[in-house]
Amino acid sequence: MDTLESTKSLSAYTSAVHSAFRALWSGVIDADQFYETMSVAINRRMPEAFLEGTSQCGVESENDWNNDEWITIGLIVQEELKHLTDVSLWIMENSQDQGGKLDTILARAELWVNRYRDTVNEGKIRACSDMKLEWQLGPTEHCRYCAALEGVVKRASFWVGHNVQPQKPPNPAMPKPDGCGGWGCECALVETTKPITKGSLPGIPSSVWRIKALQGPLAYVALTEWR
Repeated sequence: MDTLESTKSLSAYTSAVHSAFRALWSGVIDADQFYETMSVAINRRMPEAFLEGTSQCGVESENDWNNDEWITIGLIVQEELKHLTDVSLWIMENSQDQGGKLDTILARAELWVNRYRDTVNEGKIRACSDMKLEWQLGPTEHCRYCAALEGVVKRASFWVGHNVQPQKPPNPAMPKPDGCGGWGCECALVETTKPITKGSLPGIPSSVWRIKALQGPLAYVALTEWR
């Protein structure tokens, strides 16, 4: 997937999510229509996001995904769909008729949009297990945990194996109240030729990285109960 296609896919997902949230808030659509609209967007765009990630490691077609990668994207889609009913109820409780503010609704929508970026990272990590990845800060305010990781280089298998990745709220690597918890996180793990950073991960609670995460795609589910 090239850069233009990636930009179009993220833009399309952002537009679909914002439109669905706004329409339910204003009463233009009902909860069933919201579920259908969001389901279509999730089932189409999440696999595109995952492919965007795997493409960065040379896996440029879904036909080339291995079993672990197919299971992972399936779980990602399931997790997104699972939270649609709860978020639709929340939107209706904060609807325009109930005096709710659109800005509040769209801020919640952005958390869903951020899952696209998270899925790109997930695809990259799964396909690039031996690739060196550098933690780079995103264009947003940084919590102390993310800031401490800036410039750290580890292999992809290390990042996923030690529970330390961007996004993934509620993220145990950057716990609230002094961490971002993964919400609104725009950091990324970026391919690099820099040498691997020696030692442990700076600023990260030892309870996170000293005990390895669940291995394989089921680790995704364990860390994504967040909406």
